[in-house]
Amino acid sequence: MYRMFTLLLCSLCTLTVFSQKNFVPAHLTTLDGRTYVGEIDFREWTINPDHIRFRPSADGKIQELSVREVAGFQIDEQQEKYIRAEISIIDESIEFDQLPFFRNVLSIDHRIPRVEATVFLRVLAEGTLNLYQFIDQNHRLHYYLQKGTGPIEELTYRVVKLFEAEPVLQAGMRRTDNAHIVILETYKMELAKAMTNGCPKLQSAIGQLPYSNLIKNLVVSYNECLDNSTYVMPRQKSYHAFFVQAGILNAGFSANDQNHPETIKLSKDLSAYLGLGYEFAVPRTRDKFILGLELGFFSSRSIASNEFFIVEGARRSIRYELEQNVSQFSLYGKFIPFKVKYAPYIKAGLGIFHYRKNSFTVQDNRPNNYVFSRHDLKKAEMTSLLGIGIQSRRFFTEFRYGSGTDINPTTGYDLQIDRWSLVLGVKFM
Repeated sequence: MYRMFTLLLCSLCTLTVFSQKNFVPAHLTTLDGRTYVGEIDFREWTINPDHIRFRPSADGKIQELSVREVAGFQIDEQQEKYIRAEISIIDESIEFDQLPFFRNVLSIDHRIPRVEATVFLRVLAEGTLNLYQFIDQNHRLHYYLQKGTGPIEELTYRVVKLFEAEPVLQAGMRRTDNAHIVILETYKMELAKAMTNGCPKLQSAIGQLPYSNLIKNLVVSYNECLDNSTYVMPRQKSYHAFFVQAGILNAGFSANDQNHPETIKLSKDLSAYLGLGYEFAVPRTRDKFILGLELGFFSSRSIASNEFFIVEGARRSIRYELEQNVSQFSLYGKFIPFKVKYAPYIKAGLGIFHYRKNSFTVQDNRPNNYVFSRHDLKKAEMTSLLGIGIQSRRFFTEFRYGSGTDINPTTGYDLQIDRWSLVLGVKFM
């Protein structure tokens, strides 16, 4: 079994290597204002990139361009835009064990540590107000606001830890469930200051606005209110799909007979597998983490026999037969490392096997007598599921492993089951 797992891992690594490139139609603008149409290796970045790979055509030379060489670029199909900007980034963590620590509210140091950097900012909205997003190497989310062609400035959001819990907080501060943790929502005052050209109804929405992509909705509404909204980043559609699949299942069985020292290997059974299910993307993972439900059906029948001599040359033979009709219900998680044309994925989960039929029979032929016994095994059991696969648009193929153990101490037999299957499927999105 370990050899098969090694093969699975090597297969996944091979798939990953061959799926590193994902060139899609795009265009970029250089620092001297020239625009070039071609293809960019689109990685669906969860952290803002500091360089891109560009080629003028499918067979053109690939160029690796850093943020210091490109003024901006756009992925055409997704209409996703990035611009080059020199910005100041808040250099504070918002993780609990790394929060800045102060004695009380009055001692909070408002001189925020910052670092200067040249980066690609993701464009969320353009118009009277421009809104940008930057995700740093620590996966901290930063929002930047620009009024017209003015400076690009970060909307300030801080989380601090206090030694003394404060009964009353100052304006612009919000208490958390932990009395010693306080959030400084300075970004609300910064937004209110920028939105001074009318649309008073939107001002009232700022008070309850969290530091999230809802800021984009507010900025877009403000630009539309002033009839000056020139770009809005398209909303990412939440992935979900129903699917059906069919394939072949190879079940390997072994029976440990407590009356005999040897382990009996039942013949591997090749049978049909049918399944259906539903899966959906975990929010804010850009469709890379998937959760799903699956219902499957299959049947299997395996036979093994032993023949040996007992005293004075007399023969004895034992015939074993395992017959199963199975309904399988599984919960699984799936990770897609790269969203490319032929995207590899890895899958793991837990399931329940419900046996509509689960019968183990033993036929013992002795010189002077014949013994036949039938054992009805467990009606249901838990099982683990591991798999790797490749998907392309609506279609996918998957190689998977499932384990099972039917243990019934009253029979004197322990059964170990290893199920390998290859399935093909289609999604309905």
